[in-house]
Order: sequence, then structure tokens, then C-alpha cells
Amino acid sequence: MPSSVAWGADTCGSLDRVIIAIRLARVLYPELSGQEFSLQFSEGTGGPTSSAADVRSFLIAVDKPQWHPPGTVDTKDGLRRDVAAVESGHLPMPLFLQFSFMEPATLDSKYLLSCRPIQFLNENGGGDQMNAARAAINEHPEWSDARDVEEAQAHGMHFGPGKKAAILRRISLQKLSEFYGPLRVKTIEFSVASDRVKEPHTTFADLRWYVIAEEVGTSRALQITVESFGAEIDGISEYIVRK
Repeated sequence: MPSSVAWGADTCGSLDRVIIAIRLARVLYPELSGQEFSLQFSEGTGGPTSSAADVRSFLIAVDKPQWHPPGTVDTKDGLRRDVAAVESGHLPMPLFLQFSFMEPATLDSKYLLSCRPIQFLNENGGGDQMNAARAAINEHPEWSDARDVEEAQAHGMHFGPGKKAAILRRISLQKLSEFYGPLRVKTIEFSVASDRVKEPHTTFADLRWYVIAEEVGTSRALQITVESFGAEIDGISEYIVRK
């Protein structure tokens, strides 16, 4: 059960934030609409819990309908990790969706709670195909970006470089505007490697699109990340634009 603990809360309450998180999940993953799922809530980024969860920052685990005897599952790793598709789409199950409603600290070191998710992350964005492609690329830091892309395509990547228009069509700024106000795309870029650094024995493969969308009429912007296998949004981060 969500708790009502908050710092500097705005007009939303704990239950409101849970509802908003579920609404955002439906916008990002329309395949989930009309389906039955097992939903487990936990505080922060931890595994399922039976205790109260603080909804400043929480995780929703979405899985196929299932029943676990009490006490038999206490971590995320205990959830069934089959990659069968959702009936109406291709999303791998389970989904681990993280939401944070905490605004950055102000000068007086207090956090404020927002009615919109300040950060969102799908821990399993891209599924097993993306994980396999990254593992293969990380073993070869000597490869060029072009060779990395070829390897990712061999693992099932469909939305790599050259698919900018397709990615922009998949992002519904109009629906996201229901949470963040009017949005306007400023930049969009495909990333093969994190920070463009490739070193032996490091994890550098990225394979994501990075979209910067301005929140019109404000000093804020969103960084939206889109995985390149199913073109699903797997991350949103709101930040203050420094001028």
C-alpha cells in the first residue's frame, strides 16, 4: 500500500501519483491496454514487497497473470522472465518500470514532489535481443560504429541509423504533453556507444535514440530515450535548461 509521506508536496497525493504512473505506462506501451497482468509495487528500485511503499520513487513490475504463494518471491529476479510476447504486441515480460516524482533539490536542500514523473526507466527496454547485441559489441571495442550497427542488425535491430523519421512517428508528443505540457522536438540522435568511448573490458554499447524535447513556454526539457529494436520509449528524464 502506498504511503503518504512527502516533502514539499504539490497538489497531488500518493494515490494520484500511482494513477499518473499507470496512465503514463499505458501511453508508452499501448499494447498493455485491455490486457490482464500481475502488478507488483515496490519502493525505489527494489524488488516486490508487502510493506508500505513510498511513492516519491517506486517501481511497478508488470508480468503475465500469475499467483505466487505468500513469501515465495521477494526480489525482482524471482519473477518469471520468459520473453513471450504480449498477446496484442511484442513487449517482453516482465516489465520493470521505475518512476520518480522528485524534483531536483533547491537551494535550501529540500526536494519537491511533482504531479508528473521527473524520471522514468524501463529496465528491460529492448529485451533479450538488445542485451545480446550489446554483449557481442562490447567484446569488440576495435570495431567501427558501422560494424557495430551491422552486428546489432544481425541480432534483430530494426530502428538503427537512418530511421529517424520512423522514431519520430513512434513518439507521441501529443500524448506526452498531457503530462508535461506542450512539447517540441529540438534534437534527435542515434548513439552506438555511450560517450563514444570504446575500451576493452568495458560496457560501452548503447544502441538507443536520444530525443530532446523542449517543454514550450518553460525552462524545462525532456530527454527521451528510445531503444532501437522495437522503437519503444525506455527512458524519460526531465531537466532544467541552463542558459
